Amino acid sequence: MLRSSGSAVLSFGLVSLPVKLYAAAETAEVSLRQLHAKCGKPINLQQVCRACGVELKRDDVIKGHEYTKGQYVTFTADELAALEAEKTSALEVGEFVPADSVDVVYFEKTTYLAPEKGSEKSYSLLALALNRTGLVGLGQYTSRGKQHLVLLRPVGLGLSMHTLHYASAVRGFEQVPCKNVACTESEIALAVELVQKMAAPRAELEKYQDARQARLLEVIDAKVQGHAVEYRTETLRGQAVDLMEAIRESINKG
Repeated sequence: MLRSSGSAVLSFGLVSLPVKLYAAAETAEVSLRQLHAKCGKPINLQQVCRACGVELKRDDVIKGHEYTKGQYVTFTADELAALEAEKTSALEVGEFVPADSVDVVYFEKTTYLAPEKGSEKSYSLLALALNRTGLVGLGQYTSRGKQHLVLLRPVGLGLSMHTLHYASAVRGFEQVPCKNVACTESEIALAVELVQKMAAPRAELEKYQDARQARLLEVIDAKVQGHAVEYRTETLRGQAVDLMEAIRESINKG
């Protein structure tokens, strides 16, 4: 059973209901610490001023924004605290929009929501309403003094909250140096045929595994048991091939 990571008050219109938050995914990365190569023990990371060359204590450190090269506007801890949003843990839905109207490029993190005791009816009604309409809730969630843009989406008979990037933080694809090349109708038809041949009725994400993580865990286990480890190095080189011929061969191989 998952452990709750916090709570919030979900509101839409004049309806409000308390909910619990649950992390939808766990960190898959294997943790690696920095060690002293000579003795193999963990090292302490020190804060040293680049200009003065002295080690700093916690009270010696403030935060600043570099507004021009080498010039900073600074903030004390109290000034930053005064800028924070009110610590209300409020999850306010401002509107409901079509699910496909929010591009996946905006998605950042997913959290599951569960009803607090006494709010089960309101929770179920909202989840059912979103399922019936195909709409999702768009609003803001305030947590620990910070305000996040969020999307509320039904998951089966439950609800999930997706933290989104604000529009001002998302870069437009027009900034990417991408040159469009003309394609003939026959070339497009052949590419479409290959895509359709590789199509699946649904995404089965469980088929895909992080090979590097699996290999790293194997090596860790071998090292713990004192076994020698053989490392494989592979160099990938791109081959000059005829694109349309490669597509035809891919179709023929199924």
